[in-house]
Amino acid sequence: MENSLLTLKNVTHEVVDNTLVISITKGAQFNSFIHVDDIIESTSKVKIICKENSFVKLLVEKYDAKQKIEFVLERNANVKLNFLSLEHNAAGEYTFDLAEASELHVAMADLSDANIDFTSYINLNGDNSYAEWHLASLGAGDNQKVFNINFDHYGKNTYGNMSNYGVVEDAAFTHFKGISYIHNKSVESKTHQSAKIMVFDEKCRAKANPILKIDENDIEASHAAVVGKVNDEHMFYLCSRGIKENDAKQLITLGYLKPITQYFEDKSDVNRIVHGIEKRL
Repeated sequence: MENSLLTLKNVTHEVVDNTLVISITKGAQFNSFIHVDDIIESTSKVKIICKENSFVKLLVEKYDAKQKIEFVLERNANVKLNFLSLEHNAAGEYTFDLAEASELHVAMADLSDANIDFTSYINLNGDNSYAEWHLASLGAGDNQKVFNINFDHYGKNTYGNMSNYGVVEDAAFTHFKGISYIHNKSVESKTHQSAKIMVFDEKCRAKANPILKIDENDIEASHAAVVGKVNDEHMFYLCSRGIKENDAKQLITLGYLKPITQYFEDKSDVNRIVHGIEKRL
């Protein structure tokens, strides 16, 4: 993949008030993922406008600085955004504003040996807008990882779904937090959160704090959070079959985090995710 978003014929860009503003033209179709690391690195503020009926696939791998990135999805725009964090940390703040009937699909595979401070605000402003967020994170050593993911439902019949899966070992710390807020008059909206973290060692720590705020009656909402040790029976079974403890950990972790690969279309990215899990353990 080339860092070529700014060179595509369906893309325009300019700097306005120290913000790089990128516009993807109405009806543009990106059928393969485009790397955008060169854009992220070029400035501390980026605004990406996906015009009406556009279909965009973007891949981000580097986000070292404290950045603010804003996405604007106009009516019926569809954005697939993949974060592949293998070596770099995932610092920064991302905001998504969704208009009527727009769709946002975000997946993050975080396997980095780094501290994480990632915040995202997903605003379902338009009626029938749709957003989903999926995360798999591995913390080891002394990693400190915090993910703050928020959904705000303003339009009618909006949909938000968040799933966060984590594995923590050694003396690492992982915290999943965020608020799903259905505002008044957002009738027939649905929001769901799930957070699950598996801990391997006594010194590691984990928190999962999904929060629902509901100001409307005609809605559907749910949340679930589980933080717990690896199943001793599973470990015993694997070790009793001659598998070394570290190899057993690797198998269990792969089974827990590998489902994130279903959101990555490129086979080389899937292989890199699997290799990244194996490398960290």
